[in-house]
Amino acid sequence: MHATIISNQQGERFVLRQLNQQDTVELAHFFASLSDVTRSRYAPHPMTAAYAHTLCSDGTLIATRYVICTAKQNKIIGYLILDNYSAESYPQDASRYQNYQLTLSANSKVFAPCIADDYQSKNIASAVMPALIQQAQLLGADQIILMGGTQKTNAQAVRFYQKSGFNELGQFTTLDKNQQPLDNLDMALTLAVRD
Repeated sequence: MHATIISNQQGERFVLRQLNQQDTVELAHFFASLSDVTRSRYAPHPMTAAYAHTLCSDGTLIATRYVICTAKQNKIIGYLILDNYSAESYPQDASRYQNYQLTLSANSKVFAPCIADDYQSKNIASAVMPALIQQAQLLGADQIILMGGTQKTNAQAVRFYQKSGFNELGQFTTLDKNQQPLDNLDMALTLAVRD
């Protein structure tokens, strides 16, 4: 993916691009800046400096990770996963989606976005979605599912996915870090196949 300039409704400019090896320090700063609430929404990813180093040094992982940066300072304010689906990598998703009679294949993509707290509710993810959808289509994707679903209590995320064209498929329960039940929603976006 080439770097793509995006603007939100407020006219702020950002750059969407693929993660690269030089992003280790900036990604570690991004992870460290996240609030406990945001971290809890993005669990079980470790969001540590060590994880930033692992991500930025692994060519396979870099290929499926993207960042959103401020246009002026090149500060990372968003981290996105657009991964290739496989039943081996996502066994829990595979069994749930079978129950919905939705066939996941090598042409399915798994999506997980995380936006810095100070930049949430600024329509940045909405501005990025068309470019990410186009990238998924260029990679041959026929659908995008949410990695591990989204927490049902995260009304802002649910609205964002609905606005982006995702359909709710079903609900499932996991345990939060305190071993309390947590309701989640599975959602999927069907893509038009590009010629």
